[in-house]
Amino acid sequence: MSGGRAERERGLFAELRSALRAALEGMTGHAPDVSFDPLPAAPTDATLRWRQPLGSLPGAVWVLAAEADWIALGRAVLQAARGEASQAAGVEDDAGLTST
Repeated sequence: MSGGRAERERGLFAELRSALRAALEGMTGHAPDVSFDPLPAAPTDATLRWRQPLGSLPGAVWVLAAEADWIALGRAVLQAARGEASQAAGVEDDAGLTST
């Protein structure tokens, strides 16, 4: 792989990682650690597999996650959404706080 191509790939993955982190922060209220590791094969416990085509570029990016990880993420998103809905309705949260 040429140095220019490798640099472009690193830049692409850095942008994807940043965008995924921002999206997750927007859904949960917390900025999670997001990492990427080019792998020769999918991990055997990666039960969630998301293929993201790159539009006009050839190929795609795969996002893989183990079942325990994507279930935990789903719970965090639902919990954050439930908390926002409760506060908007003036319902007390677990800390006894209400929205004004």
